[in-house]
Amino acid sequence: TANNHTLDAGTEGMFETHRLLAEAGIVHAGSGKNLADARLARIAVTPKGTVAAVGMYSIDASSNNRSRFTDATADLPGLNPLHVTPYNVVTAEHMQALKKIRDAIYARRPEVRFPVAPVAADEPAGRLQLFQTAFAVGPNPGDLTYEMDPTDLKGIITSVRLGKQLADFLVVAIHCHQNSFAFQAYSLDHHTPNFLIELAHQVIDNGADAFVGHGVHTLRGVEIYKGKPIFYGVSSFFYHRGTAPEITDRSAGPSSGDLVDDSLETLLTTSRFEDGKLVEVRLYPADLGQDRMRPISRSGTPSTPSPEMARRVLERLQTLSKQFGTTVSIQNGIGVIRVASKQTN
Repeated sequence: TANNHTLDAGTEGMFETHRLLAEAGIVHAGSGKNLADARLARIAVTPKGTVAAVGMYSIDASSNNRSRFTDATADLPGLNPLHVTPYNVVTAEHMQALKKIRDAIYARRPEVRFPVAPVAADEPAGRLQLFQTAFAVGPNPGDLTYEMDPTDLKGIITSVRLGKQLADFLVVAIHCHQNSFAFQAYSLDHHTPNFLIELAHQVIDNGADAFVGHGVHTLRGVEIYKGKPIFYGVSSFFYHRGTAPEITDRSAGPSSGDLVDDSLETLLTTSRFEDGKLVEVRLYPADLGQDRMRPISRSGTPSTPSPEMARRVLERLQTLSKQFGTTVSIQNGIGVIRVASKQTN
């Protein structure tokens, strides 16, 4: 329940969501009456063992105003935040130019009674904070790289360790919208930001048995790390956002289908363990209404995809997962990852 819409209906709406989930017997994590409550690992007891979940939402300075003020605090309700600082990647020459601009402006500090703080004597050579924007020297100008808030990360890791003490199996999930490029308006792509990889590895190193990313509305690659599955982006299980235009607009005709909307593809996964070790992951594509011809009653609800759509989704997952050393085979419209014994050690 930690995402950028957690408080769309205020705290009353959040607590009502909690009540309805509890009434339905659904265990939820990531938001609560205060920060400790929002960070707490939630427990579900199943016939095959006890499962714990930790949820969070990654926030940066570019997040919209609504989502930037949803953090739970020591005495206020909200969600479990992971604040991240985006660094705009520039060349060494760009950095020199930016520092010259900064120095020329800071030269006027004596003109005011309360000037900004002077440049730190130990300022890193390859980094710069200027006008509430962070820059870092790197090989690909225009990329974004992120740094996680150490206090948030420490609190999350503590929750992961505690959750693992209380459960046989621990899942960590994050709602993440961060872009990978400074020139991109919205993160509707398949790139995985650097901090998400670092976070997934750290929580698994501290006891998590699976990591799931969502929020980006598109699919990202799959990694097997130390025998644990990492799903960097599984899109949206439900995505109720509209209907076929010809139903509400009589002048509109059917979509040409020339443009494929990746946000209307989603993924269901199963992970099979034997004697506590992961042996196989199965990936089931689902269709949220990609042809945009559904009425409102079925728009955004997952259904079985066409064979063509299933293959297209799985072939994309093959490509996206290669960077993580993961091989996805396709069998009858299902993606299969077989985990070698060396990957579980």
